[in-house]
Amino acid sequence: MTAPRLRSRVTYANVTATLALALALSTGGAYAAAQIGAGDIKDDAVRTRHITDGHVTKSDIKDGAVTRAKLAPTARSKVVDYQLGPHTFAPGASASKCINLSTQLTRAQVVGSVWSAQLERPHVPIPGVVDQRMFTVPGHGESGSSAYQVYVTTGDDQYVLACVVLVSGPGEDYDNVRIIRIPKTEQWTPPPGT
Repeated sequence: MTAPRLRSRVTYANVTATLALALALSTGGAYAAAQIGAGDIKDDAVRTRHITDGHVTKSDIKDGAVTRAKLAPTARSKVVDYQLGPHTFAPGASASKCINLSTQLTRAQVVGSVWSAQLERPHVPIPGVVDQRMFTVPGHGESGSSAYQVYVTTGDDQYVLACVVLVSGPGEDYDNVRIIRIPKTEQWTPPPGT
């Protein structure tokens, strides 16, 4: 196309339309991303394939949000859940709830596992509807003023003791104490640099 012919097609309207298109294409996506919130996304709409590896970390997940029931069946079968029953934690003699696992585990299995616990108590937010409140250990209990820790002690292959221990605060009453063991070979390992 020759220069005089090109000049005849360059009009104020064409230049304005081209600039408007370029501006819309360059900032429209950013504007849309800033406007989309959690309330705009349907439940179960975001799947594993939508999340880049290493972008969801422990700090992004609320305590107690991932329970054994929510794990895939293959992962769930690897998690060992020890139900210890009710316990009232208080400083002194009742500061811990323990289970003797000497007949179930070897020292290598104890060392080759990650341990956590959950403290459970009923919660009645609506009359007649009871759900279970769970508090992850290590962490704080319901009042927030009592701190708990998981300790696993092993001497040799004949002695394994797993305990949830009140480490500070007045303690609390729980309907169930659960100690959870996950073999290290079953854990997800984040990619390097995350």
